[in-house]
Amino acid sequence: IAVSDYVAGFYRGVVRLPVKVAYPYADIDHYDGDYGDLRSKNIVFLGKMMPYKGVDILLDAFRMIREKRPESRLYLMGHFKDGALKLPDMDGLTVAGKVDDPLEYFSKACIYMHPAREEAFGISIIEACAAGLLPIVSANTGAAEVIRPICPELVVDSLDPADYCERALAVME
Repeated sequence: IAVSDYVAGFYRGVVRLPVKVAYPYADIDHYDGDYGDLRSKNIVFLGKMMPYKGVDILLDAFRMIREKRPESRLYLMGHFKDGALKLPDMDGLTVAGKVDDPLEYFSKACIYMHPAREEAFGISIIEACAAGLLPIVSANTGAAEVIRPICPELVVDSLDPADYCERALAVME
């Protein structure tokens, strides 16, 4: 059993058994509502601060976004593993770390950005959507297969920070 077609593709080449997809559970009832601030120009991320999550790509994209939208803010929530990622001192960046309830930061943003290099699914993406945020995600995440049929423009097929910047600015319009 795989958590997405993205992951199932890996298994199908390795195992000689049928591979079925069962999407992971997200407590969307907790997030269900209009919590996002769609008038803001702010972005949020929730996840481990690890290179495979693409946080470095997100930071580079945010630098570009700030050039066009200096009022934008980026809120990073999640667990930090010492030495895994060096976060810069950057205007507009709030590093919240591990939080008990992401709604506090979801309510300040209009975009949830997840530029993962590789992500089996990304439950935080679905939680952010349930809270009313617009997701901009990498095609390298299983959640992209749920988002792409709804709005293909929200899925980025590259890992180029400029592409994430471009999508975010379009959403902010």
